Amino acid sequence: MRKLLFIGTLLLATAAKAQVYDVDGLKFARTTPLSTARSMGVAGAFGSVGADLSATGSNPAGIALYRSSEVMFGLGVQNSRTTTDYLGNRTSGSATKVAVPGAGVVFNFPTRPKKAGGFSSGSSLKSVSLAITFQQINNFRRTETYSGLNKENTLANTWVNELNLGYPLDFYNYDASVMLPLLAGSVGFDSASNGYATYIKSPVNQSGKITQMGSNSDVNLALGFNVNDKVYLGVDVGIPFINYTVNNLYSESDNGQLIDSFEYFNYRQQYRTSGVGVNGKFGIIFRPAPWYRGGIAMHTPTRYSLDELYVPSYEEAYGAYIYSVDSNIYAPFKYTVSTPIKGVISNSFYFKEFGFFSVDYEFQNFGATKYKFAGYEETSDAINKTTKSKYGFGHTVRAGVEVAYKSLRVRGGYAYQSSPFKQTGSLGGYDGSRHQASAGLGYRGKRFFADFAWLATFQKDYYAPYLTGDANQPASKSSNMYQNFVLTIGFKFGRKTI
Repeated sequence: MRKLLFIGTLLLATAAKAQVYDVDGLKFARTTPLSTARSMGVAGAFGSVGADLSATGSNPAGIALYRSSEVMFGLGVQNSRTTTDYLGNRTSGSATKVAVPGAGVVFNFPTRPKKAGGFSSGSSLKSVSLAITFQQINNFRRTETYSGLNKENTLANTWVNELNLGYPLDFYNYDASVMLPLLAGSVGFDSASNGYATYIKSPVNQSGKITQMGSNSDVNLALGFNVNDKVYLGVDVGIPFINYTVNNLYSESDNGQLIDSFEYFNYRQQYRTSGVGVNGKFGIIFRPAPWYRGGIAMHTPTRYSLDELYVPSYEEAYGAYIYSVDSNIYAPFKYTVSTPIKGVISNSFYFKEFGFFSVDYEFQNFGATKYKFAGYEETSDAINKTTKSKYGFGHTVRAGVEVAYKSLRVRGGYAYQSSPFKQTGSLGGYDGSRHQASAGLGYRGKRFFADFAWLATFQKDYYAPYLTGDANQPASKSSNMYQNFVLTIGFKFGRKTI
């Protein structure tokens, strides 16, 4: 189990990103399904449009709008670029990968029509659709680097402050970021002052590199029911998978040999989280007129069962020697996370054969994320309390348009996701809110179709490598751009009555 920040700083959970569970819980709950290029082209505003396999990630009732069976496969390139400002110094980092954003198949079964002079084998049920899909709902790949000269404080100050609280010296009462420097001799007890002290003083050069890898993907099984071409019902069972790895390196070095014999220290945190979850989705779409569709969907909490491996280490170069200490007390650990319920409200408007305009609204209370560590009830309660006080409702608005001319399609869209934090005033705009822009092209033939989309996400984040509790708090302010380029191809095939 990753040791939490000491209880005195627990509620200030912006520090030590690789050590704070609520940050990971937010990451797992705040998803951005990629799935199909058609839905991405309109920024995901597809909740009531339907007849697209992305419906399993928003409103499963959209599966019921299919009039034929279909198989689809997507391939994409994902790029992230991060520019940071730390103590007035700007740095940048980037990462690129090839991924499969989505794939799936849907089987459409029309019911038997009413026989002339007789009665129908069904009543108002027009068709039943069964879909099996895979979609990526989060891409964690990102590299953030920062560096600067700190003239006011150093991480070593936090070691002294915490050790002078006087608790027993062990990994239960103190975090590895304190215990490992103590074991390496970077901080120690000073009999003259009758307290702990360190020879590491500001000004110091500070730098860090946070490398995140992995993804969060979802396998779905959905059923859709078409009632009289007026009401569409859908239900979905999802099995999401998480594979998330973080390598967090923080370093300080002497600025111009001002500290006798001290050269540098490196504090590394490496951890890997993986696991599987389960969730459900329920939705309905109304079509009272040919030019309008409205939809409502509800996503149940996703309950993840996760395995974690955490390895912290510390090294210091002092004179001609390098002192290195690591910790083997953090054995693989299991815990559960339940993400909050999500609601989706959708509207779409159609202009005969010329296309559509759609708007979606999503809401979710990120403060309702729940953690459970078996045998560690106090820890569970503390993290849940932190999460509830730190996060609030998140709101997402998506809008998109598709213009059709014969077999060709042109798309564009925009989405805004509000900050998940309750209080954002002190963050200066680096509050995690997101802006998304999208564009796409498509071809729809009788049997074959192909779509291409570009989706860019812009987000500003605030990260403090450690906490000072005063106005001299060092922080990395990052501007992030995530780009996705996706190509989807698919084929429609035969119909069958039931």
